[in-house]
Amino acid sequence: YSCKIDPATVVVCKGGDPCQPATCVPASGACATTKSDDGSPCDVDGKTCTPDVCVAGSCTAKASPLFDVTLGAKGVHRFNQVVIAADGAYAAAGDRETEGDADGWLVKIGPDGLQQWQMTSGMAGDDAFYGLVAEADGGFTLVQQAPVTGGGTGLGLRRVDAKGATLWQTKFPNTGKDQGCKIVRAGSGTAFAGGLQNKAGDPGELWVARADGAGKLLWQH
Repeated sequence: YSCKIDPATVVVCKGGDPCQPATCVPASGACATTKSDDGSPCDVDGKTCTPDVCVAGSCTAKASPLFDVTLGAKGVHRFNQVVIAADGAYAAAGDRETEGDADGWLVKIGPDGLQQWQMTSGMAGDDAFYGLVAEADGGFTLVQQAPVTGGGTGLGLRRVDAKGATLWQTKFPNTGKDQGCKIVRAGSGTAFAGGLQNKAGDPGELWVARADGAGKLLWQH
């Protein structure tokens, strides 16, 4: 005996799209669409060079990096925060290793990925920039962590202009080994900064402070 296919009973499913193809359901003999797995290849724009993929049953153009840039030379470099500047460029704050010491590091990068300028803290010892907020005039305010006399680290704010030149910087009272984290801009030109304070014999406490537009400490908790 041999099995022969009866053309009258063959179900050919047409229609659907690459991310929801029409297939035959054996139990009913009917056609139904099923979602392809997320990440399955498809073509949404007819261009072979764009890696489109299925997402939730729809063909979606896969995002590609606008640019990929490497900054800094030898040593350990890191960014702690990246923000969009007033002119649409990017600014990244962190620290970089210079002759064995870590220096606070701020870099501005244009929309094309090209570096526009960079600046370092210029302080002695290991220091770093943490929180970063973009200002309306094109400059930036940063949370700065630096060593203090007698040991430990202290926190403060640094304000730079649109070219990275320091306009002012201020230090908050030190309690031990303080660690900066984030900064947000509030109303009336004030700013809130947060982080961690490590007092003697204490593993650390959450910390928040408010400063005016010139970096003067208004209060802290």
